[in-house]
Amino acid sequence: MNLKKFIADQPLIFNLLKLGGTKSPQPLFLLVHLTLACNLCCPDCYQSLDNFYKPFKKQFIKLEDFKNLLVQARQFWFQPRIHFFGGEPLLHPNFAILLKLTDQTGFQSSITTNGILLKKYLSQIICPLRASACFCFTQFRPP
Repeated sequence: MNLKKFIADQPLIFNLLKLGGTKSPQPLFLLVHLTLACNLCCPDCYQSLDNFYKPFKKQFIKLEDFKNLLVQARQFWFQPRIHFFGGEPLLHPNFAILLKLTDQTGFQSSITTNGILLKKYLSQIICPLRASACFCFTQFRPP
């Protein structure tokens, strides 16, 4: 898939950046669902409320697909932030590799996580000061 073409072809409502009232194929960030798997079952989560997502819960983005995304994202005139999302992105078996690839290619990154597995990756996420993290504390229950 050609990332620039995909973004340019989206309806105006989905295009986040407008220049002079026209669509621009330049995203501010790329929201990357690493997986839809999650280690919680929060009562207000859109994914646990909608059966559409169930068949995809055991799938993870492939390393080659992620590398391809980074190659395509380098073509923009300024680099968008890579935002890791899920399900729970820290469940991805190659999360450390994906984060390292993002850092090595010069992208800033951020992550939305429930924080349960954060201790495992804390030094890789926080210490290089390359990534920012967003935590949402809400009611949750184990799956």
